[in-house]
Amino acid sequence: MPHNLADKGQAWELMPDGSYRLNTPGKKKQHIAQAALLSELVERA
Repeated sequence: MPHNLADKGQAWELMPDGSYRLNTPGKKKQHIAQAALLSELVERA
């Protein structure tokens, strides 16, 4: 669950007028939940 909450790459933000806006990751390294979970699985194997 923490990986999913940290993944902002495809997150949408609800605006006050009821519309949605796709978040842009900015200059920080993007956290991708699927990649992080696969990496953990490989380390455990």
